[in-house]
Parts: sequence; structure tokens; C-alpha cells
Amino acid sequence: MQTAAVTDCLSLAGFLALDPRDDRRYELNRGQLQEMPTESDLNLRIASLIFAQLLQLGIPPSLARSRL
Repeated sequence: MQTAAVTDCLSLAGFLALDPRDDRRYELNRGQLQEMPTESDLNLRIASLIFAQLLQLGIPPSLARSRL
């Protein structure tokens, strides 16, 4: 007979209360905390182009910038 390992599931409230002391990003997946990979170079280029377009449209940088 097999026994399942008991793991603690993290709630959404617990996830939102976390204050990691590093620059890593995390995702909550089925109660488990998972570290997200760093952004790719292509993604950073696309984000920069979109940001530049928003600035050209007159969107203030404080509204055009998004960092969760």
C-alpha cells in the first residue's frame, strides 16, 4: 500500500502575505509556491517597445509602467 506525502498547501491569502527578500517572482499553483523563470531577452524587447509606444501616445510613465 502506498502512502501519499502530506504537503502544506498555501492559501491565496498566505501567498499575498509573503514578502520574499529577493528579486525572484513566484506563482501559486494548486497551493504550491513555484519560482518563475526570469524574463527572456525577447520579452524584455517587446515590453520596451510597448512602453515606448505608450509614452509616444502621451501616457504618463507612472501609468505606463506595470510592476506587480
